[in-house]
Amino acid sequence: MTKLYHLIFCVLCFPGLILSQNINELHGDQAYSYRGIYEGNKIRVPFYNEGFIGNRPDINPDDFKGNWPVGSTMGYINQLVPFIGAEVLDKNSVVQHIVSEAQGQRAGTSGNAASGDVDEFGYWRSLAPLPGFANDNVQEVAMSHKKGTWPPRWPDKMDQRDAGWPGSWNGYFGRNQFNADQESYFVVDDYLNDEFLFYPDATDSSRRGLGIRGYIRGLQWNNILVEDVLFSLYDFENIGTYNHDKMNFGMLSGPCIGSQVSSSVFDDAGDDGGEYDLDLDLGWHTDQDWIGWDGSQVGYHGLAFFETPGNPYDGIDNDGDGINGSGPIISETLFEPVTYQVGDEVVVIDYSSFERNIELMQADGVNIIYLGKTYTFLPNVALEEIPNNLIDDNLNGIIDENNGSELIDENGQFIRSVWLYVNRKYVNYFTGEGADNLLIDERRDDGIDNDEDWNSDEDDTGKDGLAGSGDAGENDGIPTPG
Repeated sequence: MTKLYHLIFCVLCFPGLILSQNINELHGDQAYSYRGIYEGNKIRVPFYNEGFIGNRPDINPDDFKGNWPVGSTMGYINQLVPFIGAEVLDKNSVVQHIVSEAQGQRAGTSGNAASGDVDEFGYWRSLAPLPGFANDNVQEVAMSHKKGTWPPRWPDKMDQRDAGWPGSWNGYFGRNQFNADQESYFVVDDYLNDEFLFYPDATDSSRRGLGIRGYIRGLQWNNILVEDVLFSLYDFENIGTYNHDKMNFGMLSGPCIGSQVSSSVFDDAGDDGGEYDLDLDLGWHTDQDWIGWDGSQVGYHGLAFFETPGNPYDGIDNDGDGINGSGPIISETLFEPVTYQVGDEVVVIDYSSFERNIELMQADGVNIIYLGKTYTFLPNVALEEIPNNLIDDNLNGIIDENNGSELIDENGQFIRSVWLYVNRKYVNYFTGEGADNLLIDERRDDGIDNDEDWNSDEDDTGKDGLAGSGDAGENDGIPTPG
């Protein structure tokens, strides 16, 4: 590990050595950790190219809390930390739960050596930025309005006709597309997360973590309609050879509503609270008395999840946008235990491809293999769906349709139930009803114009989003992810 970091330090001294490297030749390295500031509208907040948004006085004494409106002395955001986790089998076939988060915070507890997020050399086992996505002489996160922060070439564009897009902005909307007033861009991976004996890439034993790479952007517009909004986009992909079957992604949000904007002053943080609305995909923090440190009224700090299509393999319209299409509707009766007799039809899922097949229940049951383990489902035994385990426990082809919870008071009395998917459409794999609903099990990269707003005359600009560039997917008549 020590040799690795010494080598990286030398590369940092001579940034020209990595200018022409393809992204697949690079990995996360804390030597390239840089800071930036979002200040393109009424929200002003520092951020770091590990994915951390907010206040890091431990490494930067000039930091401050996320500020709104810009120029005031009122703080709102102390920290926003993305994390991604998975259940895996390590090299000894032991089930492990690995979480990779942005440097500076452990998801759930404080990040320190005892918690396993800092190794014996003091390096974080965390998401770390890839080199080559910023100007190392400036040491700031690359931002669209600061050309001096851009790298000479972009490592993720080396396969383009104009390799690396030299001198151009690598924008979300395409090459040199400055749609937002301010846009940031950086790439991370969890190469350094060596806490467990898990090796996600059979072709590279030095890669640890989950073998995950993330492409992260922040966008701000000064338009009055969105002047109070920071858009954060997180695109994660599996670049290893291990096939992850059970993953989640989340944001750890630490508010500081009503305290002074200064980094180390928390004079009105003790009365912060939080609420959420599942149907609207909204969560928000509040100050319980609505009064800040200086006696003035404060506002909300909210989180809206704009693009959450959900699980593309569970047979459920997770985000509810397919309600006008075909398919039955989930109700609580679908959660009731079911008993199959020998010869009854059941749906069996191949968990390597998620293909469904209708089979007959056998006297010795039916078997499925999931995460290297065999599960046997027997006849004449009541089968009931277990939420959150990513297995179809009742053999109807639907996975975790009863995700949610029942709220019980301190006396054990039922208060109410909160089921995530009740009143959502699903696929009936016995009858085929709902199989033609494109908004059930949708994906971002399915090549389908799911919301039917794509115009081939105007939008068929290919992967780079720039008309006339001749890149992959341009003028081919179908939407191209990019």
